Amino acid sequence: MGPHFLLLLFMAPFLAVRVEGQVSKIIDTDKMSSCLQKCLKDVLELPRDLYYQIENLDTVCDTYEDSSSCVKDCDAADQESFNKITTYHRLNCVEFRD
Repeated sequence: MGPHFLLLLFMAPFLAVRVEGQVSKIIDTDKMSSCLQKCLKDVLELPRDLYYQIENLDTVCDTYEDSSSCVKDCDAADQESFNKITTYHRLNCVEFRD
């Protein structure tokens, strides 16, 4: 069983509710600190299409890892917000990719 199969198995309940577009259209970045905005910029620009996420897992995970390194310079509240916003990426990149 490869990581793509596990990812699809994990995401199966969510396939019925497909969200297209970008996360930045859903999340109000105006209420975030400038540090958190800077760190999330590239992650929020990633397409939320499941097919894109699977086919470009390395690119998506590299983007997530860069952002997670950036947020270490932000305060604790920003780090908590970052972890909530990027839960999907963290699960796919940390749990399934490794």
